[in-house]
Amino acid sequence: MRGPSVLDLLEAVRRTARSHPAVRAWWMVPRARLRVQGSSAAKKGRVVELALECPVGHEIDFERIGQDVSRLLPGARVEVRAYHADDPENKALIRLFSRGEPAGSDAPLRESIGP
Repeated sequence: MRGPSVLDLLEAVRRTARSHPAVRAWWMVPRARLRVQGSSAAKKGRVVELALECPVGHEIDFERIGQDVSRLLPGARVEVRAYHADDPENKALIRLFSRGEPAGSDAPLRESIGP
């Protein structure tokens, strides 16, 4: 079984985001190397870490979101955590999907990925 590609991750996030409208932005923590079409397969059991940006006061079930995304990514386990605007690690994060204006941007954005 091949590991997930970057496009697989984008599609899984886009599909999962539909059920979680309170999440303003979905960020990937670039710890794992994901396959690009044509490159060798990723190691089985790859861990993908996501950081989710949510408005203050919203209760987000990070564990459930991780399970939802994992189900769409065979061969990967997805760990989800809160995005913290003051974390220096944020400079390395890769925004996968957003609604409105995420805290990590300087300009307003529309949804990064189609409907």
